[in-house]
Amino acid sequence: MKKVLLIFIIFIMIASTLIGCSGNKNTFVFKGQSKSWTMVYTMYVTNNTHTKSDFNLKYKGTDIKKVGEVNYTINGPTEGQSNQLTLNSQGESSGNIQLIGGMPESKLGINVKIVWNNKQELLYLTKEN
Repeated sequence: MKKVLLIFIIFIMIASTLIGCSGNKNTFVFKGQSKSWTMVYTMYVTNNTHTKSDFNLKYKGTDIKKVGEVNYTINGPTEGQSNQLTLNSQGESSGNIQLIGGMPESKLGINVKIVWNNKQELLYLTKEN
């Protein structure tokens, strides 16, 4: 009987720890496109303060070599970043951002500005359900 009680108590402690930890992380996926670009932006929020974001940007055109350097600016509800990137041979570039921020408002999207070869397009990324 003592053995069963001890196993039950250990099980409850482990289950409580796992349930408690799983509620502190939220993942938000935002997607959008413009005439020349598509983007998927995934935001991971832990404890309402620590945010890591991954993005994948893809050129929709066929002449990838003419694109050259791409400048982007991401402006979200709790974060923002500007940087420069180069596309791979498939016309894509991926990256991540480590930022301090909070939980994004569920109805707010993310604005992205892409500049390349004296061209500019704006993407509005909306949250996927």
